[in-house]
Amino acid sequence: MQYFSFIALALATTLVNAASLPLEKRQTQPVTLTFAGGPASYQRTFVANGQTISISDPLGISKVTAAPGVDVGFRCAFYGSSGQRLFTRANADGSVDIGPPQPITAVSCIPDLSQCLPAFSSCEFTLPSGGIILGRCCSDSFCAATKCRPFPTTPAAPSPTSR
Repeated sequence: MQYFSFIALALATTLVNAASLPLEKRQTQPVTLTFAGGPASYQRTFVANGQTISISDPLGISKVTAAPGVDVGFRCAFYGSSGQRLFTRANADGSVDIGPPQPITAVSCIPDLSQCLPAFSSCEFTLPSGGIILGRCCSDSFCAATKCRPFPTTPAAPSPTSR
């Protein structure tokens, strides 16, 4: 009986301690971009998950900016009407210049690599500059075959039966 009380107390203490730990951010944070062409501009918010998202706006874009601290040149790729990736020049402030100015028909942004990625999300991303980078899966999963895979769970030990 004392053994059971000790186990119950240890389990309760563990649960209380675990509940007080901060949760990992499991949502891929969106990125809001401002597309500027001459005096006109527009904003769009994208889920930064590496997927290519179509947009339709006829404005010829010459510059793309984001919130301070977001490196657009590192995290995003831009595509024109031909489907080809557009030439961009990265600036020190994290913005990019598009040259020559033209309408952007699609955007692809990778997540902020300082945040963990939830299970079953993509963890392998092609960088806009070329090359591949791995994102960080949350503590309950690992990156395998381009996805964050949950760790296998072990079955619970059978409970002792009273005789």
